[in-house]
Amino acid sequence: MSKILAEGTTEVDDPPFWPQNSPDWTPRCSYRAATVCSNGHPQDALRTSRPSGDLGRCGQCGEDILANCQQCGIRIRGIGWGAAVAGEVYTPPEFCDECGAPHPWAGREALVGRLQTLLKKQSATSEELRRISADLDRLRDPGVGEHDQIKIVERVRRTVPGLIRTGTPILQAVLTSEAKRKLGLP
Repeated sequence: MSKILAEGTTEVDDPPFWPQNSPDWTPRCSYRAATVCSNGHPQDALRTSRPSGDLGRCGQCGEDILANCQQCGIRIRGIGWGAAVAGEVYTPPEFCDECGAPHPWAGREALVGRLQTLLKKQSATSEELRRISADLDRLRDPGVGEHDQIKIVERVRRTVPGLIRTGTPILQAVLTSEAKRKLGLP
């Protein structure tokens, strides 16, 4: 694996912390890294190196502080260089900009919106896609019962099984524990 070094960083091997998709990456042309608690409270949005050791707990809510995507290990995108210079307020992204997995603080609305985006990339008739889209919209309501959640996911499995493969991390965040267990989702 090639090593990309930013100002103030040290050589680090697996897992990669900085996205590897830009061969000419420099701290001035990219985003900084951030630390954010698992409830979404920003801690530091201007990191230029991988944090080490225990990051502690959030002063606002007491939750663990995270520095990387829980799915792929890439840093949480912090503030962009230009935004940092302009003094803009940082809002943590709800999804990883490398693998697309939701961060723990992603809201239900954003999660279902991401499922809808993934649905558009599936192969099915326009009528099937319309029906599944309406089903997914029902998941926006946190009060949707477990039985209905199971029926929706089973219909998705039959109609657009590719959405289950690509959308599992999102479904895990939206469904109840019991619905996930009954559906065999990790």
